[in-house]
Order: sequence, then C-alpha cells, then structure tokens
Amino acid sequence: MARVLIRLGVVACVALAVAIGAAELGTALGSFDSNADQNAARGYLNHLYADPHNILGRPKVFVDALAWMPEDATYAVITGPRMDVRGSLARPLASAYLRFLLLPRRRTEPASARWLFCYGCDVPSLGGRFQVLSDGGQGILFGRLRR
Repeated sequence: MARVLIRLGVVACVALAVAIGAAELGTALGSFDSNADQNAARGYLNHLYADPHNILGRPKVFVDALAWMPEDATYAVITGPRMDVRGSLARPLASAYLRFLLLPRRRTEPASARWLFCYGCDVPSLGGRFQVLSDGGQGILFGRLRR
C-alpha cells in the first residue's frame, strides 16, 4: 500500500510539473524572445567591446586608438588622480582587455611608450608631452606622447 501511495505521489508531482511548465511556456519563450531582440539591437561596437561602460569607458576611444596606432606600436596605460571608484575597480580588467583588443600592439612602461591611455588623468600634470587624440568623456583619454 505504501508503494502505491509513493508511486501516486511521484505521478502527481510529475503531472504538476508538466502542467506548470506548459502554463509558463509562453512566458519563458517571451523572455527568450526579448533577450534575443535586445542582443540583435546591439551594434557592432557593443558586440566587439562587450559592455564598454563597465570595463573600458566609451568605445569611441578604442576605435580611435585602433585607427591612430600602427600595428607595431607600443602603448602604456596610466591612472590619474581623478579616477573614480568604479573605474579603479575596472582598471585591472581594462588593462587585460586592452592587451587583447589592441593586438599586435604591445603594452609597455610609460617611459618607453609612444601612445598612452589615461584613466582620470590631469593632462597638464603630464608636462605638455601628452597630445590628446580622443576623449571618451568619462575620464578616459587616448593620445600620443611627444618625445
């Protein structure tokens, strides 16, 4: 008798799960459709640069960098005094992401770099050597270091 009750309980649980699944299928498919629509609405830059506001800042700076820097260039990444908390959290990620985004260009120390990405920098403090070529408007600058 106990076995019969257990089997009936299992059948009832499976039937309930199937009924709930069937009732919620439309909602689940609608959610997938909404996610697909959002993904399809993203442009090429958003696909290429992931979520730029969390890691890199605005993609414009990196598009400009790829346009300006030759493939054999060396660049440096520095952080200035105006770096906000969100940016400082993302800085290690941005540095690693840039390494692959800018290949075959190589990251080096600021003293030997010809190109510079600056997060939260105070441009006058760089001594007039830094020529800003792109400003993302979120505290990230890209430019050339004059010798």
